[in-house]
This record gives sequence, C-alpha cells and structure tokens, in this order.
Amino acid sequence: MATTERYIVDEQGNRVAVVIDMDDYKHLLEELEELRERDEMRHYDPARDPEAGLKVRDDVRAELLEAQADYEAGRLTGKPLDQVMREFGLADDV
Repeated sequence: MATTERYIVDEQGNRVAVVIDMDDYKHLLEELEELRERDEMRHYDPARDPEAGLKVRDDVRAELLEAQADYEAGRLTGKPLDQVMREFGLADDV
C-alpha cells in the first residue's frame, strides 16, 4: 500500500492530523481488525470463558469423576489401543 502522507498543521506548524486516501483508510481498518482478531485468539483462555467448551450433564460428570478415581486407584483394566484396533478390523489404521 503506497500512501502519500498529507498533514494538517496547527498555527505553529506542528502536525496534528493525517489525511489519507479513503481506500488506504479502509485497508488500514481491515488490517487493524485482523491484528485485533489475532491478538484475541492469542490471549483467549477457554478456562476463563463460561460459554466455551463442552457442557457435561451433572450425572455424566459424576460418572467421569468416578471413572477417573477408579483409574488413578488402579481399579480399571483395559486393553492396548493396537489390540482394540485389531479387534475392530482397523489394525492398518494404527
């Protein structure tokens, strides 16, 4: 974007405003909006956003917490992923 800078000056000759072409102005606004969106995404924290994330019913949440406790206590048994994939005929995908 090649711009020609034009200024408005006060009585002392100090630059107090800039005059730019309307297309250049619109382009600057678009770029500014894109930068704002990038900044918002970079600083977005889903943990602080009550509307973000998956909503889990209370009963399902209780089951998940119970399963997590069982896993951490060593009360759960399971199969390796590759074994499960073979059982479902998906061994080539592993």
